Amino acid sequence: MKTGRKSILATLSQALKQGTTPHKLAATCAIGVVVGIFPILGTTTLLCLGIAILLRLNIAILQLVNYLVTALQVLLILPFIQAGIYLFGLKPFAYTQEELITLFKNDFWHLLHESGRSISAGIGAWLLISVPVFILIYYPCLFLFRKWSKHDPDTENRPPPSL
Repeated sequence: MKTGRKSILATLSQALKQGTTPHKLAATCAIGVVVGIFPILGTTTLLCLGIAILLRLNIAILQLVNYLVTALQVLLILPFIQAGIYLFGLKPFAYTQEELITLFKNDFWHLLHESGRSISAGIGAWLLISVPVFILIYYPCLFLFRKWSKHDPDTENRPPPSL
């Protein structure tokens, strides 16, 4: 029983320490923000988990950054959709609340078709800004994490390597 508990704790400890180099931490923060503002609610947790596993990033930090930008995600959904509609020349999705309710009740497939195009356009707009946003976050974070790792108290107290 104790070996099972030790195994679980060792695995958990390894997962928390994974991806803690300055490069990986900077990538984790940048990806967390970029994926965290993805314009579809309820998808970012799974997207971040998959990316963290695929790129061997720190899952806990990636999810933390993802959750920290949730309010920004909510604020940006409509601007992404509006930008996408403009960029891709789509007909504006301008229904009143009453019209949406009526369409939902009477012509759900038409509503799904219309909103699907609008959401896809929003994803397109998100894709266009994701690389510049990644770069704008990655490099300052890399600088900070490199500086932070040089001032790590554990490394300062070690004797210099013998020649």
